[in-house]
Amino acid sequence: MGIVWKRISEVKAGEILGEDVYDNRSFLLLLKKKTVLTNNDIKQLSDREINWIPIYVDDETETIDKEYYEAFKVEVVRKKRSFSDQIPTVLPEKMYDEYIGVISDLVNELKIGNRVNISKLTNTCISIVDYLKKQKDKILNFFTSHNLGFLRKHLVNTSVLSVIMGDVLNLQRHKLISIAKVALLHDIGWAFIEDDFSDIETTLELPKEVFKRHIIVAIDVIKKNDENFLTFEEINGILQHHERFDGKGVPFGKKGKSINWISRLIQVADAYDSLTSQVAGREAVSPYQAAYWIINRSGIFYDPGFVRAFFKICGVYPPGTTVELNDGRKGIVVRISPNAPLRPVIKIGEFELDLSKTRDAWIRGVVLE
Repeated sequence: MGIVWKRISEVKAGEILGEDVYDNRSFLLLLKKKTVLTNNDIKQLSDREINWIPIYVDDETETIDKEYYEAFKVEVVRKKRSFSDQIPTVLPEKMYDEYIGVISDLVNELKIGNRVNISKLTNTCISIVDYLKKQKDKILNFFTSHNLGFLRKHLVNTSVLSVIMGDVLNLQRHKLISIAKVALLHDIGWAFIEDDFSDIETTLELPKEVFKRHIIVAIDVIKKNDENFLTFEEINGILQHHERFDGKGVPFGKKGKSINWISRLIQVADAYDSLTSQVAGREAVSPYQAAYWIINRSGIFYDPGFVRAFFKICGVYPPGTTVELNDGRKGIVVRISPNAPLRPVIKIGEFELDLSKTRDAWIRGVVLE
C-alpha cells in the first residue's frame, strides 16, 4: 500500500489512517496508524484543527500536495525517545556548558533582584553566530536535558537552532545576532513565574492571561536593567513569539506576515527543542516525531517559509534519528545531504555511510526506540 495525504474535508469514513495522528495542542496521540476511520473520527480531527492526514491507498506510489510532506512517507519500526550520544553535539560540550552557564547566571541574578549588565549577553550572541557560521556541517544534535534545568538549556538550544535557520536563509550577520538575542531571552519571563518551567503542554492549557504574563515580564525585566538593550524589532520579537500564523495566538491575535519576522522564525526552533526535551512528567519525543509535529502545523501555527528553512537543515530524517536500511542494518543520522534529503549520511558502528553516494542501500524506516 502507498500513502496519500488528504485534506480532512476530503476524507471519507472507511478509509485507513496511514500514520499516527497527534493533537495540535500537544503530542497527545489521537488515532493510531491503520485505524479505520469513522465519521466521528473525522469530525473530531476537524474540530481539533487537523487539516491534513495520511491515508492508505492501493497505489504503490505516494503523492502529496505539500512538498515538505515528502518527509514522512517512512514506516515506523520502533519507538525512540531522545537524541543520540553517538554523534557530536551541535556545539562542543565545553562551549555548550559555557553558554548555558551565562544564561543561568543571568536568570539567577535577575530572580533575586540584582541589577545586571545585561549587555554582556551580546558577547554570547556574537560568539554563537560566529561559531555557527564557520561550521560547514552543522550537526543538529542538541542537549535534551541539563543539570541547570530545562529553561536555561532551552534558551540556548532555541538560539542555536534559530541562528542556523537564519544562516540557511542567508541573513546578514547583524540580523543573526538579533535572532540569537531574542531567542536567548524569549522565555526568560517564566523564571519569575515558575521555578523551572519545563512543559510545553502545560503552558498551552494555562488561561491566556497567565500565559501572556511571561511575555510581558520578560520585556519588563530586560528594560529595567538596560532600557536600550533591545531594539523595537527585538522587543516585538519577544512579545509576539506566541502568535500563530492563523491568527489564533497570543497576546495580540496577529496573523500571517503581520507577525514579527524574528518571532515567526524562533517559533519553529522553540517548538522543536521543547518537544525533544526530557522534562519531569513528559518524555521527550524523537527528532523525527518533533519534525513531523512541526511540519504538520505549517500554515497553522508556523510560517511555511520558516518551516521550509527548518526542513532544509533537518531533512527528511533529522540528525540523531535512528534508521533501518533495506538490508536490516541500523544507523544514526549524522548530517543531511543537501541535494538528497532522502539519503543522509548515517553512522553504522564506527564508520559513516553517505547514502547519497550509493544506490545499493536506502532507508526502509525510522527506528523509534
